[in-house]
Amino acid sequence: MTPLSPTDRLPLTCTRQGTCCHGKQVWITPWELSRLAEARGVSARAFRDRWTADGGIRLAFTGGAGWRGLPACSQYAGSTERQLGLAGSTERQLGLAGSAERPLGLERQRDLDSRPLGQANTPVPTPAEQALGAPGLTPTPAPAELALGAPTGGDPTGGAPGCLAHAGRPLACRLYPLGRRRQGTSTVYLHEGRRFPCLDGCPSVVELPHLTVAEYVAQQQVAEGEATQDATLELAQDLAEAAFVLVFDSGLAASRGRKALAPWRTLGDAAIRRAAIGSWMDRLILPDLPAELPGPEFVRRHHGRLQADLQAESSTLPNAESVQTAATRCLAMALHLGQACGADPGDLLRRWSARASALIP
Repeated sequence: MTPLSPTDRLPLTCTRQGTCCHGKQVWITPWELSRLAEARGVSARAFRDRWTADGGIRLAFTGGAGWRGLPACSQYAGSTERQLGLAGSTERQLGLAGSAERPLGLERQRDLDSRPLGQANTPVPTPAEQALGAPGLTPTPAPAELALGAPTGGDPTGGAPGCLAHAGRPLACRLYPLGRRRQGTSTVYLHEGRRFPCLDGCPSVVELPHLTVAEYVAQQQVAEGEATQDATLELAQDLAEAAFVLVFDSGLAASRGRKALAPWRTLGDAAIRRAAIGSWMDRLILPDLPAELPGPEFVRRHHGRLQADLQAESSTLPNAESVQTAATRCLAMALHLGQACGADPGDLLRRWSARASALIP
């Protein structure tokens, strides 16, 4: 990684060639999912089910092969899709149309405690730093089928190759080729490797206007996305704390010792995490809130709903096994949301597990 200062001037004017829309891993939060769905004119559920992977936190790259034979993002309409007439299909033509339930009004929300379960005697460690906001550079597998669909409100690309959900693009796409790392209360921007990433796929970028990092970040309007991502990470942190509360304040750790943490060790596997979340996945990823809400407010309301649901459940857990299951689910949810923000779930799991183990004699 190459750290950058706000005044560093780089070739940051996009060539519009679409190379960065191929073969990437783009993680998205629930708010970003709702914004993408709004941009496509579909429900968040329909967007998740058709155009995402990993339980709704990663954009599926199921488009046609493009740059270097890599698959395109499911939201990228290239020349092949247009020649086949696929970019004009609507949600209704695809059989995806449906009405979402009316979201709760603001008057039904209540103020939130920054620590929702608040009774923990065992503080959960916050990772010292997180690399956020940049799509991964690991090529994704070749797709089995071509993604279909277009925004019901028309084609925002004007018939040219490009992103069909550009208005709702997530923070990772807005920042690319830059990434973002939080260090305490400060933020550092960076890019992958020592060589500027765009020079590989778009060498003509050097002929376009150069921008400072500060100018580029302002141009891409990332402030709301960054604040929302930070709030989502705080929600993930609180879900992890809820897991600690259930294990330690319930007496589970006292009665079972380190065996109480055994299920946590299995959560390094993404499929096991999703299975542990189970029926709570929709509550975690599809909170049924208006996409037009400011991102931090969206997360605040989402936080409140999850808090209320967790508190209601915790008061009715009948035995130690149910407490164990609930704690494992809370940690799995925390890891899932952390990954949605670009954090490494394996690293988070190691940190949280080590802290929990240290608290058991």
